[in-house]
This record gives sequence, C-alpha cells and structure tokens, in this order.
Amino acid sequence: AKGVTLVVGKNTFEMTGSGTNWTFKRRLDQIGDFKVSMIARNVDDVDGPMATAALKIEKEIKGYKDNKNGTVTNRKTGKVMARFIDNGDGTVTDLVTGLMWQQSPDVDGDGDIEADDKLTFDEALDYPDTLNARRFGGYTDWRLPTIKELYSLIDFSGVDPSGYESSDTSGLVPFIDTDSFDFAYGDTDAGERIIDSQWATSTLYVGNTNMLFGVNFADGRIKGYGLTLFGQDKTFFTVCVRGNTSYGVNDFVNNGDGTVTDNATGLMWAQNDNGQGLDWTEALAWIEQRNAEAYLGYQDWRLPNVKELHSILDYTRSPDTTASAAIDPVFD
Repeated sequence: AKGVTLVVGKNTFEMTGSGTNWTFKRRLDQIGDFKVSMIARNVDDVDGPMATAALKIEKEIKGYKDNKNGTVTNRKTGKVMARFIDNGDGTVTDLVTGLMWQQSPDVDGDGDIEADDKLTFDEALDYPDTLNARRFGGYTDWRLPTIKELYSLIDFSGVDPSGYESSDTSGLVPFIDTDSFDFAYGDTDAGERIIDSQWATSTLYVGNTNMLFGVNFADGRIKGYGLTLFGQDKTFFTVCVRGNTSYGVNDFVNNGDGTVTDNATGLMWAQNDNGQGLDWTEALAWIEQRNAEAYLGYQDWRLPNVKELHSILDYTRSPDTTASAAIDPVFD
C-alpha cells in the first residue's frame, strides 16, 4: 500500500509507514461503541486523474454497554463502572455517548445556581466562546448542545414536582444524575416557580424560529420554549458540551425488506407503523403478536424506550415546513 487511512467512527486520520507496516500514534478522544476501518490505497502515477483502488478492512471495537441504571459495563473486561466520569476540572465525561459536559450551570461561578446564572438564547449561543477563550477543561471546542445531546442526560428516576406548593426542594428528585452534575430548581427567591429549571439547546423549531427546544430537568420534559416571555427575553440554565460531533446524527439504511437500520445507534426499525392509534397495553400486545409471526423475519421486536424513539426524531422537519411529520422520509 502507498497510503493508509484510519477511520474511527466518522473521523479520519492518516497513518504513517510503508509497505505492510503502518502505525498511528495519537490519543483518540472517542468513548463508547464505534467502528475502526483501515483503507489501503494503491495509487498509479499516470497522466490524468489519479487512479485509486481501495481495500477496506473493518474491525469492530467494543466499548461500553449501557446498563440503564447509571452504570456501564466494559465489554472487553466485564467491569461495571459509573456511566459518568468526573474529570475533576469542572467537566464530566459520559461513557455511553462519548460526550464531555460542563458540570455546572453556575455561569457566574459564585457557587450558587440561581436565576442570575440563566442566559438568554443569544447569550447562550455566545457562551461557548467564553469557555473556549478560557480553554475550559483544557479544550477549545465547546458548543451549545443540540436537543438530542442534552436529552441524553435525562434520568427517568426523577419525580415530577408539578403542583408541589412548598418552597423546600430537599425531598424532590430531579431528572438528572446529581451525583455527577450540579442542578437547581427554579429560584423562588427571584419569583420563579420550582419547575423553572429549563435548560437551553441550539435546536430551534423549524416551524417557528422564535422558539427553542429545551429540556426541563425539574419535570423531565422536552418542550418548545418561546425566546421571549411577558415581553422580555426568556432565560435558561446553560451547560456546554464537546466531543463526538456525530452523536444524534442519523445514518439510515433502507434494507429493502421493510426494515430500516440506523448505523448511528445500531438499532433496526420497522419501516411502517401499525397504521392506527393504540393504548400502551394494546401496543405491547401488537408487538407480541408480530414476534409470534416472525414479522419481517425477526422475533425480537420491542416497543422502543423513549430515548430510542427520540433518536429517530428529525428536528429539521415539521408539518409547516416540509408538510410531513418530524421523521426521515425513509420511514412510511
């Protein structure tokens, strides 16, 4: 070979060497399940366009299995460990998604998380520049998370405090891992409600760009929030993220047999839904019947969990802008 390219997920790196001996020495800033490919190129130096032949050798590298309980299992060693790694510098690494997060929305750094820490959407967009200028955590590629990135942090062991009338939040359980991340409910001393813990993302609603999709870690919901409220700019808690820029980006393949595979998640989906509304119990029974029939050649179909279903939502589509549901047209 006259050249070898190493492909790690969606990132490419040139290897050094010659003949059959090629090396790559660099720390890979990627955690989780991903694939490594090596592409060997034989180049003929002739007049005209460069002629290239490629041989792709693929090896799957197993990372961490999400145990859905705040832990992961190292697939190589079998060791069970915490999903989130506190890096000790104000950042947290998620072993499931490969994303690194700012640990706290304490923007002013005074040790308290309150209304004064909240940012308008425009301020939130500028906030990564502040962290990058400071080389926060030693990095300069911080960004405002997308809705899919931020929603990856939601922890469904929380309890919705809607209707809770006391100002004492000590007995409440938010929808985020508070052993790893700093969190605060709404600042009641500033006139906010307890549930006013809306966190900003970079994802605007394509049907109304004066509205962003945010996550409320107080009540466990995704919601569209207007950028203004009562004639003033609405403010949000904000944390930034870095790394794994492919997270949440679908890579659908139509398998031609009524199924669709998303290479981004490794999940296979039925291309068509059941065609009518069902309640939850009916939906479970419908899936069970499909498995009994070996639907589309498989017997291990299941109802998706909410994060799995959210993974195929397409925020670039809407009834108003694409005359469609917010899902890729590969699905019927």
